[in-house]
Amino acid sequence: VTFQRGRSLRNGASVLVHLGSFATAEEAATAYARSEYGRADAAKLLQPRAAPTAAGAEVIRQAGRQGLTLTSSSSSSTGYKGVCYDPKGRGSKKYKLQATVGGNSVGLGMFATAEQAALFYARREAGRDTSDLTAPPPPPPPPVPSSPAGVKAVRQAGREGLTLATSSSNNSGYRGVCYCPPQPPPSPPAPLRTPAASPPSARSRKAAGRRAARETAAAMSAGSKPSSASS
Repeated sequence: VTFQRGRSLRNGASVLVHLGSFATAEEAATAYARSEYGRADAAKLLQPRAAPTAAGAEVIRQAGRQGLTLTSSSSSSTGYKGVCYDPKGRGSKKYKLQATVGGNSVGLGMFATAEQAALFYARREAGRDTSDLTAPPPPPPPPVPSSPAGVKAVRQAGREGLTLATSSSNNSGYRGVCYCPPQPPPSPPAPLRTPAASPPSARSRKAAGRRAARETAAAMSAGSKPSSASS
């Protein structure tokens, strides 16, 4: 008999404890039951198990009607072989089922109750159908149309034999459809401001005054010359 037991060692490793070799499996099982390890497992089995939920109790009755037995385990926190509670599971499915296939641990799915996972394991071992236990949950009901146009679209889909795929993960209620609120119209561009002309400087005013004075002087000089016709 060999039994792998986790021990509190410095490196946190587990060790294999060899209890002997026996002629029959029953003798080996008896030796194991007499050992400290077997007694510890027996004490776990005697501990009261939490009562199953209403859904779990229904699964147990379903297994009985199908002639199946949910395999118990003293080394599992749930009490069922291969079933463990995973608080990080998505949604309502928090119970993970694992089995050893070809020497490797293989995950078989997540379930809403430990009993559902145990029933899946029992059916799998018996070679029975398990599709109803792994089927996705039913889609949410379609949302109520929010406008007459929405009512018309739903009726049109019904006439065409179409089913509108619903979803609870977005704000519209339909898969792949999200509501985008209308955006306000863009503001008109601001009118271009023409820069105001700067007043002339004092130097410019003086130059303009000198030009005006020269032009006036030239005009007066031209008016004072005698005409050639009078000579």
